[in-house]
Formats: sequence, C-alpha cells, structure tokens
Amino acid sequence: MCKIASMLPKSHRLPSLDIRRVMRTGRRMNSDTLQLIYVPAIKEGTRRFAIVVPKIVDKRATVRNRLKRLIREALWSELPNITPLDSIVQVKRKPASTTLIVIKRLLHETLERASLLTMKQ
Repeated sequence: MCKIASMLPKSHRLPSLDIRRVMRTGRRMNSDTLQLIYVPAIKEGTRRFAIVVPKIVDKRATVRNRLKRLIREALWSELPNITPLDSIVQVKRKPASTTLIVIKRLLHETLERASLLTMKQ
C-alpha cells in the first residue's frame, strides 16, 4: 500500500485571500468529475493549490477528506510537471472509483486539457 500525503508543503498551499481572487478571476476547465480554476502565479515559479470537496459530493466528512487526500497525492506526483500557477481543484461529483490511480488519471487529463503541463515527463 502506498503512503498518501496528508498535506501539501506550505509553499504549495493557496491562502484564503488568494482563494477568493482565483475564484473571482480564474479561468475554468471542467471535466465530468473535477473543475480546475486557475490564474498565473503571483510569485514566479510557484505552484499553489487549494482543494474543495463540497457536501453535495458526499455528506460524510470521511469520504470528502479521503477525496482531498487522494487529490493531494495526485498533485504531489504531478507537481514538477505543472506550470507555475495558483489553482483550485474542485470536485463536482464523486468519481465512480475512488482509487489513487483513477484520481491521478482524472487530474492529469484535466491539467492536460487546460495545457498546464510542461513537457517533462
């Protein structure tokens, strides 16, 4: 079993004031399950994220927290390949399967559609 990252490092977390700015002014890329809201990074070379899983996805906090942990782990593995940006990853609905592999694929596809991945792989 792989270890799931409980938190992103502080340098990769998006603070509350910036979350509001990204929500208001950010570009949106939607998939069936995820919505990515993003703006270019304020500080050059930084990649900062917030993860939002609303109650409409699942009323149980344990399920929402698990989704957040899986998304954090998927982000952690993609971090070197993502262009510098401030971004919010919002879950629109619960994925059919909540495994790390499925979440990584969903996140990678959404980032790719938004042209936010660099060519390093």
